[in-house]
Formats: sequence, C-alpha cells, structure tokens
Amino acid sequence: SVTQAKMTTVAEELSFCEKHSYICQIRYPRSIAYAYQMDPGCERIEIPRFVIQPLVENYFVHGVDLKRKDNALSVKALKHGQDMEILIRDNGKGMNAETLEAYKHLLASRELSQENRSQSIGLRNVHERLLLYFGDRYQIELDSKEGEGVTYSILFEGVFPRGDEHDA
Repeated sequence: SVTQAKMTTVAEELSFCEKHSYICQIRYPRSIAYAYQMDPGCERIEIPRFVIQPLVENYFVHGVDLKRKDNALSVKALKHGQDMEILIRDNGKGMNAETLEAYKHLLASRELSQENRSQSIGLRNVHERLLLYFGDRYQIELDSKEGEGVTYSILFEGVFPRGDEHDA
C-alpha cells in the first residue's frame, strides 16, 4: 500500500484485501471466517487501486457482530463472457431500509457530485473512481437486509477480448 500507483490488478487488490481479512481474523479468531475466489483471467484485469478494499473494510468496521461466532465474508472475481463481476457478500449486521435506499440512490447517480460529501466517503470514492475509469462499462448493485448482511455486485463490461480462451 506504499506505492503511488493509481492502478492495480484484480489479483493485487484481492491479495491486499485478503491480508486485511487475515489480520482481522487474527484479532477475533473464533468469530470471523472469509473466502476469496478468482476465476482464471480475472487476475490480470486492471482497476483503480482501493476500489474493493473499502467495501471489504466496511464489513469489518460496520458489519461484524462479535457476539456471533459465524461472521463470514466472501469475495469473488467472476468471469461472465467478456464481462467481470466482483461479488462481495457478508452475513453481518446489514443496514436498515432507509440507509440502503440512500446508498442505492448514491450508486445510481452517474455524475460526480459535491453534495453530502461527508457521508459514506468510502463508498462514494469507490463509485466515483470506477465511474471515471470505466464510465458506462461499470455498474454496481447493493442489497442488504438488517441482520442478514450486505451484498455488492460490481460489473465491468467488456474487459475481456472476444474469443478469449477462458470464456465462461
């Protein structure tokens, strides 16, 4: 994390996130489990740095319930033809309907905005960096139920060439 590079690969970003998850698991060894998975070919796709990490960190900061022993996080990079999906799921505290709707509204915006800059800084930064880099080839969906966790689905369209031997 000390490099000044603005871009990274999916493999490097997931490796960084996995190390962060490991440190959190060491702090609470009987409370947290995590799993990372990457389809072949996804590892080399370039993305802006720190666009997956803040979403993973949100789970450890806001979602983990240390009274439970079954906290779980799953992060996957999945290939769908020429598209790639980053799927981040947890079974944490989740968010209430009002908060979820506010975040969905934020993520539905396709314009960079200066309003409400003090709220959801990490999520806003992720969204805006991906908009700047991928434009209309990027989509994000957020789902959550209070007490049941959060799911982020990030789709990057056309990142794999047609006829790639690893088409799913």
